[in-house]
Amino acid sequence: MASQNLKLHVIKGTNRGSVFALRGEIITIGRNPENDVVINDAAASRFHARIERRGDQFFILDLGSTHGTFVNEVRNNQEMMLSSGDHIRIGISEMVFQSRWPGESLETIPLERVDDGSLIGGERPRSVDLPGDTVAFSLPAVSHSSAGLSESHAERLSRVADAIQSVLDLDDLLAALMSTIFEVFAPERGIIFLRDEESGALLPRVQRPEGDIGVSQTIVDFAVENRSSLLVSDVAGDERFADAESVMAQSIRSAICSPLVSKERVLGVLYIDTQSHRISYRSEDLALLNLIAANAAIAIENAILVREKLEAERLAAMGVAVAGISHCAKNILAGIMGGASLIDMGLDTENWGMVREAWPILKRSNQRITALVQDMLSYSKRREPSWEQGNLNDLLRDIHANQAARAQEAGVELALELDGSLPASEFDHTGIHDTLLNIVGNAVEACAELSGGRVTLRSEIGPAEGQLCVSISDSGPGIPAALTQRIFEPFFSTKGSKGTGLGLAVAHKTVREHGGDLTLESTEGEGTTFRVILPLSADHADKTAH
Repeated sequence: MASQNLKLHVIKGTNRGSVFALRGEIITIGRNPENDVVINDAAASRFHARIERRGDQFFILDLGSTHGTFVNEVRNNQEMMLSSGDHIRIGISEMVFQSRWPGESLETIPLERVDDGSLIGGERPRSVDLPGDTVAFSLPAVSHSSAGLSESHAERLSRVADAIQSVLDLDDLLAALMSTIFEVFAPERGIIFLRDEESGALLPRVQRPEGDIGVSQTIVDFAVENRSSLLVSDVAGDERFADAESVMAQSIRSAICSPLVSKERVLGVLYIDTQSHRISYRSEDLALLNLIAANAAIAIENAILVREKLEAERLAAMGVAVAGISHCAKNILAGIMGGASLIDMGLDTENWGMVREAWPILKRSNQRITALVQDMLSYSKRREPSWEQGNLNDLLRDIHANQAARAQEAGVELALELDGSLPASEFDHTGIHDTLLNIVGNAVEACAELSGGRVTLRSEIGPAEGQLCVSISDSGPGIPAALTQRIFEPFFSTKGSKGTGLGLAVAHKTVREHGGDLTLESTEGEGTTFRVILPLSADHADKTAH
């Protein structure tokens, strides 16, 4: 079996009609452009499977993919030998492994019709018969070898993939894609159309230059309806564009239009053109844009899914927030109404003792609703720390003095263990003071539930260079393991109606805004330790920002 005659024919999936020549001793298959056989299938792993040649025998091995590799519909968990005619399925893509296509010569593969009437074929660019100097591609064979890409074009494809593969924000992705296309193809105009989910219309999302750009609807319609990329090397000589006044008026010389197709769905269209006589796009440029469109479609669909997920999470978070605020406000208002009623009764009967008893209830409720509003404001927007020089030991001494009387009243020992060598550092004094005060207050309350206990405030050098650490440990009841994962969520509280559920959420946010971290260790029945890890300065925060 001569290796130069070995091929994979794609008969199902996004790359249907593509033919990959198998060369070398090891052939890798997957979504990553570095593979020998690159398939645009969302269910395929980046490096999905490997075909290895040993003498005249070939073996296929799954590379630990998520969805598996099937040979003749048998899942391939271990190495399997391939025979000519075997069907390999990866995701929705199905390929036939053959030494030669039935009836073909060793050098060429005849074109043949598929169900949708488009033409499929071998390793040369596939074309359809259109008037004018026009070439059209059906969906791309992403392998560099099967598309016949030069080394420079293969490098450009890799550059585009690198530019878009890690961008999850849709607007940023489209901007990066357009910038890279202009670097690679140097067009004079470019537009990325995306389909509007409500109307179904293709709308321009990114274009260069800004302003009104006339694009032939004929070209776009052809690309969408046939799911084929279209190259027009001489617009003026093509009778189909005679009525496209905007195109003719701008003297467009050469244009390429490629559909963005993912999972059999057209998401949009990439379009570029040029007026310059120095630039005339060729079949190789069409092949490259075709491949770029195939990669971009997957990235765009992922970005759309991420945006939809974030929107769903945002709406869910709003629902949780409204429910949490309503619950907290309702409890606080009940205290206000109760205190006010007692005061009214005391005033009506001139029972000043009742008024004096009711006033603290009203005062505490007023303080709680004030704290709730302040916490909501703190949590709702990002705040840049006001960096000031100071020493965390001084801050801990102040908090210890502030909470000493409260701890003594609750029968709780409040201990202070400071590292005297702790250097001066930069932090937002108000933000960190409120954060530590909140945690210490919670620890005292936790120990008070057991009618005593110990709370320890400790300072020390942090776990990494350029970090300082403050820990607050208590010997209270601890937090159940099932709740520790939720402890920093807004409106989640273990105090019932006594807490707003925002204190620790705000504390966590404040520490993260410093470029630090707030961690929790707790064992039910033994106690809890919170650790506030802070950078030594604003410069260190920039280096370790989350």
